[in-house]
Amino acid sequence: MKILIDNINEALIELKDFQIKNNLSENEWSTKTVFKVLILFKDKLDKNETLNIRLLRAMKDLYVVSFRNFEGTDLYRRINSIDNQLTTLFPNYKKLEPLGLDFGKENPI
Repeated sequence: MKILIDNINEALIELKDFQIKNNLSENEWSTKTVFKVLILFKDKLDKNETLNIRLLRAMKDLYVVSFRNFEGTDLYRRINSIDNQLTTLFPNYKKLEPLGLDFGKENPI
């Protein structure tokens, strides 16, 4: 799990760099959402709490969003790496569907 947490920390740094390079505000939807999900996920891992299905599905959304908005960047490669790690660590992760239009309709995601 430490490698996953380190990867998430690196993604957060790369997200901040992406915002700066592209003159995006912290309230820009695409980066704000990614930041929220990564922080929430990292917090659960840090506290060694059980990951709920919605949060795992939100991570699937990140992969889709990163492909659309960050393709070819270090951030995209980092999120792709996180997605690969989740597939390895959680066998059922690969079968999960992204939240899609259901994103943001429940607490916490």
